[in-house]
Amino acid sequence: MPRGYNKKKQNNEEQIMMILSTIGYIIAIILIIVTINFSIKVYNPVKKRFIRNSNIAYQKIQEEINKIYKSQSYLFNENEDSLCKTLSEKLSNNDGSCIDTSSNYIKNFTIKKTKIEIWGLEKPPYRYEDTYVKDFFIDVDGSKGENSFGIDRVPIRVYSSGRIGGTLSPINCNKEDEERYGFYYSPICTGSQNINFMATNIPFGYNVMQIGGPNGVTNRLNRNVPFLRADCIAFGGEIVAGGYCDSVGYSWLQACYHEYLCAIELSNTK
Repeated sequence: MPRGYNKKKQNNEEQIMMILSTIGYIIAIILIIVTINFSIKVYNPVKKRFIRNSNIAYQKIQEEINKIYKSQSYLFNENEDSLCKTLSEKLSNNDGSCIDTSSNYIKNFTIKKTKIEIWGLEKPPYRYEDTYVKDFFIDVDGSKGENSFGIDRVPIRVYSSGRIGGTLSPINCNKEDEERYGFYYSPICTGSQNINFMATNIPFGYNVMQIGGPNGVTNRLNRNVPFLRADCIAFGGEIVAGGYCDSVGYSWLQACYHEYLCAIELSNTK
C-alpha cells in the first residue's frame, strides 16, 4: 500500500477525532448551560429567601393583628393609630421607630431572631373605600439586599375594619392594572417595578377552602393561587377583584356560591 495513502488516512482520522472532540466540547457546554438554567429555575436561593421570609413576616404580623382586631373590632382610624408601636413591641427587641418625621418611608423595626425589616408603618392610615388602611412593606434581608420591590421587598396593605378588617393583603403596583381594572395604585409603589402583587402568587399564594363541606369536612379546593384568583373563585370577586374575574375568566366556584361557604388562607407550601 502506498505510503501517501497511509498518511492521508491518518490525517482523515485525526480530522475526524478533532471534529468529534469539538462536538463533545459543544455538547458539554450545552449541558452545563442547561444544568445551570435548570438549577436557577428549580433552586433559586434569592427567590426562595424572598418567598420564605415574606411569608414569615406576613404570618407573624397577621397573628398579632388578629389579637388586636379581636379585642376592639378595628385596628386604627384617623385619630387613633398605635399599630406600629404595638407590633414593634411584640415582634422586635426594641420600641421601634414609629414617628413620621420624613417624607420618605423609614425602617420601623427588625423582627427578632431574623434580618427581616418592616418599613412604612409610621405613616398615617388613609381612607380607602369604606374603611381605613395602611400600606407598608417587608424587606426580607435588610440593608444588604437590592432594596427593590419584587426582589427583596414586598408591599402589604392592612384593613382596619369592614369586609376584610384586620386582614393583610397584597397591593397593586401596576399602573396599567389601575387603568384597566380600577385597582388602586398605592403611593408606596412609586419608583418600584411594575408588578401587581395581587395577581401573582410570589411571594404570597393563597388556598381556597370549602368550609363545612360534606360530612362537615373542610376541603381545600385550590392551592397556592394569587390573591385575585382566590377572591374570584371563592367569593366571586366581592373582596377586591370585581370585574377582573370576568376579564380573565376566573369563575366563582359552584362549591363556594351554591353548596357551602368558602374562605381563603395563606398557603403553607412555601
